[in-house]
Amino acid sequence: MKKLKDCMPIINEMIQNLPPERRMENIKKAVKVETKAKKPGLWFSNFEDEPVKEPLKTSYKFLKEVSGLSEGSFNVVAGRTGKGKTDLLISLAADNLLNGYSIGFCLSEGKLSEYSSQLKYVLLERTKCRKTVEKLLDQVMGFTASSINVNSSYDYSYWVNSFYNSARFHKLNIIYLDNLSTISFTNSTPEVESGFTEALVRGASDNNVCVIAAIHPIKSLNPNVEITKDQFRGNASHVNMATNVFALNNFDNINSGLRIIKTLKSRYFGEKEGKCFELKFKKLKFRGFYKSDSPINQIQARRYFADNYRRNPSGRN
Repeated sequence: MKKLKDCMPIINEMIQNLPPERRMENIKKAVKVETKAKKPGLWFSNFEDEPVKEPLKTSYKFLKEVSGLSEGSFNVVAGRTGKGKTDLLISLAADNLLNGYSIGFCLSEGKLSEYSSQLKYVLLERTKCRKTVEKLLDQVMGFTASSINVNSSYDYSYWVNSFYNSARFHKLNIIYLDNLSTISFTNSTPEVESGFTEALVRGASDNNVCVIAAIHPIKSLNPNVEITKDQFRGNASHVNMATNVFALNNFDNINSGLRIIKTLKSRYFGEKEGKCFELKFKKLKFRGFYKSDSPINQIQARRYFADNYRRNPSGRN
């Protein structure tokens, strides 16, 4: 009888001659794996990770500090009437255009032609080239709050859907809403106002568009005091639901050109709340614009607020 080792060459040759599907290394065992269907409902295990919102380029430090200019964010800027909110929005818009973004302006008051003229002068100041300005203005879409039809004074959902439909149709990256305080839904009952704000915030996130809205503080606010969270016009829905909230403070009693923007609230960067930035203003034919901003020491900011309150409202030192 032959020994096994003597038979191995023959066995190996037979294995090599087997078709591929009959070789052991290619035969897979059938393994029964039981999979359970996910339970219906809002179980945390059923949620998928949300995609990261992409930050947008900006040269303004107060927005960089809290990623205010990013996909899906809803930002609120509060400031007194005639103290620079519109100038700030147009300055930010000019910066957006130079960074290659498509933007929109939605106005609840004022004329689109006036915004166009001011933006044109700001861009001309920045680029020094009229042909470049003309090309950049083609990236700006304008509409008014009153041009969006509504079914009733309480049906804000139709208005909000139309607002974001325009953003999708024109492929807008950023929308500036000036002035949110004077839209009829904001001047309605607290329930309508909060629902309107919630729909705007959710729409910005769902459509990956950045919204920056300007609002007024309460009418009874002393012109010499600092704007705080408690001094917003209407109820607290703007503060509670917005991604970031900023206050644009003026100091007319000590320096009529001084403007400081302060972070009142940040959903994702709470440790940045209270930070202040001084805006550098330049006068133009059509009003002016904020060239840049720089962080300001907290002690110095408090001094400005205190001095402005103590000084005589006439502006006398």
